Amino acid sequence: ILAENNLYTVESFKQFLGHLRDGGIFSVCWVDVPGLAGASRLISLGVTALEEMGIGDVNNNIMVVSHPARRSWVIRNIFLKMSPFTQEEQRAVLSVCEDLDFDPTHIPMHAKKNIGIEDIQDYEDFLRFFINYDNDREAIYSMHPLNIRPTTDDSPFFFYQNTFIQFIKSLRFKKVPSYIIYTSGGLVLLRVFLIGVTMVVLFYAVPALISLWN
Repeated sequence: ILAENNLYTVESFKQFLGHLRDGGIFSVCWVDVPGLAGASRLISLGVTALEEMGIGDVNNNIMVVSHPARRSWVIRNIFLKMSPFTQEEQRAVLSVCEDLDFDPTHIPMHAKKNIGIEDIQDYEDFLRFFINYDNDREAIYSMHPLNIRPTTDDSPFFFYQNTFIQFIKSLRFKKVPSYIIYTSGGLVLLRVFLIGVTMVVLFYAVPALISLWN
């Protein structure tokens, strides 16, 4: 159930991370489905929380592993840590990935440095660019079809990922892209409003005008 709550905010992630003991790891598992960039937004939350807690370069404090599920679903596990992941921890994750057929999507020791936005070809490249502190994350936010900016307590709507331009697209009653339909709260409200206006015009305004004309 895609129910909004305050677990998915920067402030909550900072609390989770703040409760870790020395060497503790905060792990979040997510199933990416077409039309909803949940893992990307979780990574955005984690990176922002770590940076706001005083960690400058978070590249060594985050790991991501992935595994294809049924159809086009992808399981992604995100690991966050207040201190850098050790070489032993990274090798342990790589070993488990090999045993369980997981993809080591982002492991610090394997991450490419200085990747440009024009070099992004796949999800791994996207993560490497996004996690790198020196890169312009606004460029990623702007190019992504969904809103993956970190949610906060003042704006905690994690599952609402549509942008303004997608409202224009949602005006069509024909088939619209899946990334609009899947997070369709705004689309549903907009269509209900348009249907309501149409009903008022047809069954109130038009009869009133006909009555006045007669």
